[in-house]
Amino acid sequence: MTKNIMLFTSSGNDRVEYILDILKDAYDVLIINDCDKAIEKLTNNFEEYVGLIIDNPSSKDKCTKRLINCVADLNSFMFGIPIIILSDKENENKDDEYISDKVVAIIKKGESKKVVIQRIKSCILFSNSTNFQEFSKMLKQLPSLIYLKDNKGRYIFCSQYWHHLANKDDPTWTIRGKTDLEVRLNKQNAQKAYDNDMEVINTGIGKSYVIQENKINNLGNDEKEYMQIVKEPIRNEKTGEVMGIIAIVSDVTKEETMRRELRKSSITDPLTEAYNRVYLEEFIKYHLAEDVFPLSIISADCDGLKMINDQFGHQAGDKYITMAYTLLKEVLPDESVIFRMGGDEFLAVLPKMKNKDARVYLELLNKGVSRFYTDDFDLSVSVGLYTMNDKTDSIDRCMAMSDKAMYEAKRKKSS
Repeated sequence: MTKNIMLFTSSGNDRVEYILDILKDAYDVLIINDCDKAIEKLTNNFEEYVGLIIDNPSSKDKCTKRLINCVADLNSFMFGIPIIILSDKENENKDDEYISDKVVAIIKKGESKKVVIQRIKSCILFSNSTNFQEFSKMLKQLPSLIYLKDNKGRYIFCSQYWHHLANKDDPTWTIRGKTDLEVRLNKQNAQKAYDNDMEVINTGIGKSYVIQENKINNLGNDEKEYMQIVKEPIRNEKTGEVMGIIAIVSDVTKEETMRRELRKSSITDPLTEAYNRVYLEEFIKYHLAEDVFPLSIISADCDGLKMINDQFGHQAGDKYITMAYTLLKEVLPDESVIFRMGGDEFLAVLPKMKNKDARVYLELLNKGVSRFYTDDFDLSVSVGLYTMNDKTDSIDRCMAMSDKAMYEAKRKKSS
């Protein structure tokens, strides 16, 4: 990127030759000797310049003040350039008077090239830093959180502190220089954030994901929040090396809650909240990995549902079905996945469950029905079991075999 500096001078002199010799290798210098032209160029192409040097300002006081005021007006929180005075021993006392909050430094003829170049760089950095401080104040007004991290995952800047940070209420505390492992209350999310930071830094590929945070609401109850984090690498323009991360964190609780509710309604039965056939197909496709075997399958069917519907009405029938699901939910282990297959049919899959262990739960189901009854009817459920030992077997065949065992149990009851 071209680094342009404007040099405003009334005529060629040894000061100009001195500064041009110093700047020739580091900057492109535009020499202007007309104040109106200088103001026009700065006004129309302000962002093309990294600095303005005014030669011997005391010799052209009115022009100097106009030029200084022009740049001061153009400088903003988004972009600004430093104003530097060029002087010499003869004029330094008069030229020093121009140093102010608008004019940041003075270069005196005779100073070494290294000193002058470093001073100009420092002035530019100071100007950029001041602009960033103003810009950061604007960022703090946004509802989203924006932050910068270095290549070790340490915070450089954070636009605001949210409630999921430790020590956020301490006015002397700062997040700068710390990783998520040091500042986050939720250590699981902290580790995830740090691991993702390192992945972005090591691969140079951005990431986007949603996390869940918990907070206490105004009523003193736990409340779920969902945060979307989008991270992108910051690269060195010359080398391409990843120097850090820029990220934005947005509260997507409303959207994520709605998405999860829609997802839940699409894969669950509205009466019992058991999973439906849609999710069964998904489960078979994506979750039958090696680590679920042996997989025991239990088929369950409500006995006499038609009679209950006919005698007591469909509302009673719905209660009967719900009681059956509650029985399965209470008796079977937590890792079980229960599906409602039809009106009165259920299917339960028990990951990593041998047949002999699953039979224990089968007996518990047969005994557990006695706990479910109403004034009008008692719960009766027939169950069958089959175990799928590895993925070489057919899941459809295994479900059919568990159904066969369940119908055999039903036949024995009626005979």
